[in-house]
Amino acid sequence: MKKIFLIGIIALIFQVGVQAKNKPTIFTIGDSTVKNGKGDGVNGQWGWGDPFQQYFDTTKVFMKNRALGGTSSRTFQTKGLWEEVLEELKKGDFVLMQFGHNDGGAINDTLRARGTIKGVGEETEEIDNLITKQHEVVHSYGWYLRKMVREAKAKGATPVIVTPIPRNDWENGAIKRTQSSYPDWAMQVARQEGIQFIDLNKKMSEKLDGLGEALVTGVYFFATDHTHTSAKGAMMAASLVVDGIRANKKIGLKSYLLKNPQLNSEKYLSPAVFRFDFGSEQSNPGWTVVTKKSVYSAEKGFGLIPSGEMEMGNNAGMAKPGADYLSSKKPFYFAVDLPEGHYRVLITLGGSAEGSSTTLKAESRRLLFENVKTASGETVKKTIVVDVRYPQMKDQEGIKLKERELNYLNWDHKLTLEFNGEHPCVAAIRIQKADELPTIFLAGNSTVTDQENEPWASWGQMFPNFLKPEVVVANYAESGETLLAFKRENRLQKILSQMKTGDYLFMEFAHNDQKPGGNHLDAMTTYKEELLYYIAEARKKSGKPVLVTSTNRRRFDENGKIINTLEEFPEAMRQLAKEQNIPLIDLNAMSKTLYETLGVENSKKAFVHYPANSYPGQDKPLADDTHFNPYGAYELAKCVTQAVLQSIPDLAKFVRDDWKSFDPAAPDPVAQFRWYDSPAVNLLKPDGN
Repeated sequence: MKKIFLIGIIALIFQVGVQAKNKPTIFTIGDSTVKNGKGDGVNGQWGWGDPFQQYFDTTKVFMKNRALGGTSSRTFQTKGLWEEVLEELKKGDFVLMQFGHNDGGAINDTLRARGTIKGVGEETEEIDNLITKQHEVVHSYGWYLRKMVREAKAKGATPVIVTPIPRNDWENGAIKRTQSSYPDWAMQVARQEGIQFIDLNKKMSEKLDGLGEALVTGVYFFATDHTHTSAKGAMMAASLVVDGIRANKKIGLKSYLLKNPQLNSEKYLSPAVFRFDFGSEQSNPGWTVVTKKSVYSAEKGFGLIPSGEMEMGNNAGMAKPGADYLSSKKPFYFAVDLPEGHYRVLITLGGSAEGSSTTLKAESRRLLFENVKTASGETVKKTIVVDVRYPQMKDQEGIKLKERELNYLNWDHKLTLEFNGEHPCVAAIRIQKADELPTIFLAGNSTVTDQENEPWASWGQMFPNFLKPEVVVANYAESGETLLAFKRENRLQKILSQMKTGDYLFMEFAHNDQKPGGNHLDAMTTYKEELLYYIAEARKKSGKPVLVTSTNRRRFDENGKIINTLEEFPEAMRQLAKEQNIPLIDLNAMSKTLYETLGVENSKKAFVHYPANSYPGQDKPLADDTHFNPYGAYELAKCVTQAVLQSIPDLAKFVRDDWKSFDPAAPDPVAQFRWYDSPAVNLLKPDGN
C-alpha cells in the first residue's frame, strides 16, 4: 500500500513538472514605457508591462517583463538582451514587443548611441561606435523588428507587435499624431511578416484626447516628462493592451486572461522608497541587504565601490535594519541608479564597537556633512538632500557636455555617496523622492563648479554643508564657462526646464568672459546685457535671481593688497543688482578681504599650491592662483553663506541652526582645517585658469 502511495506521489510530481515545463510564457520586451527601472515604481514612474501581468491566470501562463529603460530596437539586441530572451523562448510562448521611443536618438554619439535608421527599409550605415569602440553596421527600425519577429517564429513562439505609447504632446486640444513614424512603421512590419499587432498608440491617444490635457498632464504623465507614465498612465496602457488581446482572437492570448482580475492598484500608486540595510546577511522585509561583497553592478543597479578593505559587523546581535554596519579604514562609495530629481536621504551612521567618524560627500565631491562621530555601539541618524541630474531634456537637445565631463559622477544617472573620514561607518540608508523641495541653482565657472578631482575645489560644492536639509543645491556650474557658452551649451536651458516657482538662480561669471575671443563680453555693455537675459528668463519661471560677484585671483601688489584683475566686471554686476533690485552677494569684495588677511604667503594655502610629490604622479610643483583647494573653497562658501544671512532674508531660514557668524577678516586657521581627500585625483588644471 505504501509503495502504491509513493508511486502515486512521484507520478503527481512528475505530472506537475511536465505541466510547468509546458506552461507558456508571455514575454514583454521594450523600453522604459514597458518597464521603468527595476519595475518598482521609483519616482512614481511605471511601465505598462508590470500592471499588465495582473490580468492573467498565472496557473496557466508565466509572465516575464524583460523590457529595459533606455533601449531601442537596436540596443535591445546589441546589449544581448534579446539573445537572453531567445535562449529561454520555447514553442508556444508569446513575445509582445514595443519599441520606438529611443530609436529616434543619435545613431552614434558618446551618450547613448542607440538610434536606428528611420523607416522599415534595408538601408545601412557603418559606424565606429563611440561608446563600445566597436565597428557596427546600423540598420533601420523595421529591420531590427523583423529580425526579432523572425527569430521568435523560428523558436515556435508567437510574436505580437505593440505600437509605442503616445507622448504627452498636445496640438489643437488633442495628442499630437505624427504620420509615417514609429507606430506606422511598427504596424507595417507586422503586416509584412503576417503577425498580429495591437495599436496601443492609437487606442491610448484617443483615450487621452477624451480626458484633455489638463487632466492628463501631471496625472497620467509627469508635468516635466512627456514620455514616462505614472502608475495611472501605466495602468491605462496595460488595460488597453488587454482590450486589444480580447478583441483579436488571432493573437491567441484571450484564453489566459482572468475573467475577473483583481487589480492591485495600491501597489502601483504607493510612493517608492529605497531602503538599504548595511552589514546584514539577513534580509528584513522591505529592505535590500548590502554586504561587503555587494559591489556595484549595472545589473543590480546598486552597490559598493570600495577603495580599501571593507569591514562588516553586528551591533549587539540585534536583527533589524540599522543594527549591523559596514565600515572601512579608507573611503568607500555607495552608488544606486536613480531617475533624475531631488531626493531626501536618511542615513544611519555608526554601530561599530570602535566608534566612528564619518564625512559625507555626494556625486562630484559635494560636501554634505563632516566629522559626525559616534561612540562605541552608538548610531546617529543624519538627513541630507541631493540633486540627481541628467544632461537630457524634454523636447530639445540636452546639455552639450565636454569630453572630460562624460565620466563625472554628476552626470552618470546614479546617486553616488562617498563615505570618508577617520573611520566611516554606515548602518542603513533610506532614499525617497523629494522634488517638492526648493532649489538653489548655481550657474558659473570653475570657481563655482563641483570639481570632480582632488586637489581642486570650488565654493559651490562646499555650500550645501552649511544649509539645512530643506533646500537642494543644484550646481550646474562648469569649468571654463562664460555667459555665452553656458547658454550655447544648453546649461541655462536645462536649469530653466527644472526651475519651479520660488527657486533661486545664483550667477557668478567674469573670469572667462573678460578674455579675448568669441565668448568675450564688455563689462559695462554686453556683459550686463547677457546677465539681464538670465535674470529675465529666471523671472519668467517665477524664479529668484541672485548675482554673485566673481572671486579675485591671487595677485598681490608690493603692499600686500589684492590687485583687481577682473577690471570693471565686479562693478558692472554691482550696478546691475541695484538697477534690477535683486540680491547681490559681493564675493569679490569678501575674497579680497580673505586673501589679504591670510597674506601673500599664507594665502597660497587657499589655492592649489603644492610642492612636487604632494600627490601620486606629481613630479612638478602645482601653482595656480585662480583655483582653490578644499580649504579655500570652504572659506569662500562660508562667505556666501554669511552673505545669504545678511542679504537674502527669505533664504536665510535655510542656513543651519548651528551656524556661527563668519567674517572673512577672521578666517578659520589653516592648521585647524581637516579635509579628507577623495580617491579621485587629477593634476590637470581645470579650464579657465
